[in-house]
Amino acid sequence: MIKIIPILLTIILITSIPSIYSQSVDDARSYLEYVFLRLREAEGLGANVRDEALMLNEALNLIRLAESNSSAESLSKALSIINMVNNSIPKLVEEGLFRARMNQIILATTISLTIIASILIYFYGPRVLWSLWIRARGNWRVRRT
Repeated sequence: MIKIIPILLTIILITSIPSIYSQSVDDARSYLEYVFLRLREAEGLGANVRDEALMLNEALNLIRLAESNSSAESLSKALSIINMVNNSIPKLVEEGLFRARMNQIILATTISLTIIASILIYFYGPRVLWSLWIRARGNWRVRRT
């Protein structure tokens, strides 16, 4: 059973290679543009897309290399990178939306705590200040000179 799994993976890989190589450079460029547009939308929703944008730049360089050298290997690497970025976009959007919600919660909490602290200081500040002053300086003795 364990020996069958690598054989099946090899067969799947070999059968998928012709479909990867049959794609032209123009198809790869249009797919890259599509993924880039999706990445821009994810950035608009608050996602951090820096690493994925760098990966797309690397894929673009590989497509240019495949265009100039007619290298199917660099084209397949570029397509695998683009697929990896495309698959990571939903997770990035989810993280961006979560980060935006957390920023709103932190902002609301900060404003609320500031208002509550201001009210408490307004009402109890003088009383606490004078009681501390009396504790610290209450046992002083004044001499006549």
